[in-house]
Amino acid sequence: MHNLQEGREEVEVRRLAFISLVLLTIVMVICAGCGGEQPVKYVPWTGEGPPPPPKPGTRWVIPEEESTPPPSQAQPAPSSPPQVSPSQPTTFEPIVLTGSGSKTSPPFTVTTDEWIIDWSYTSDDPEWYVVFGFFVYPREETTSFVESILFPQNTNGSTYSYAGAGEYYIKVEASNIKSWNITIRPAQ
Repeated sequence: MHNLQEGREEVEVRRLAFISLVLLTIVMVICAGCGGEQPVKYVPWTGEGPPPPPKPGTRWVIPEEESTPPPSQAQPAPSSPPQVSPSQPTTFEPIVLTGSGSKTSPPFTVTTDEWIIDWSYTSDDPEWYVVFGFFVYPREETTSFVESILFPQNTNGSTYSYAGAGEYYIKVEASNIKSWNITIRPAQ
């Protein structure tokens, strides 16, 4: 009889831990949406080439070039279209993150406008409540995420991102998980 009571208490503790983690995750999601738009300082970009990523709270304003040069500087049309070199690489090496519990990744760089996030996890015990989810944030951002997976129905999947090139990090929330794997790769 004593072992049965201990078993019930252990199940109740796990249930309460699961509910607490679910509530914490819900609060994180709600708070992420409550951050509101912060005032943004627009800074003119006057350098050559593409601008570097702006500091938090700023955005680059790239001055528009005049579309028609003054008549004294007009040049004849080229005989063949000019070769345009891409400003960003068209690919990057896949970024692989692994773990077994909640974790915040180090920053990583994505060089394409569109990318794919493949994810999977294995639970400790199929009878336990499992919590798995993650949020992708721009580097130095803590409230506005660009991608997320929360309480997926399957133990693996993929999501397509249009977040663009830049520096990001991932915050993973996991409980009763044996291991998880997240891979960020260029869209093909």
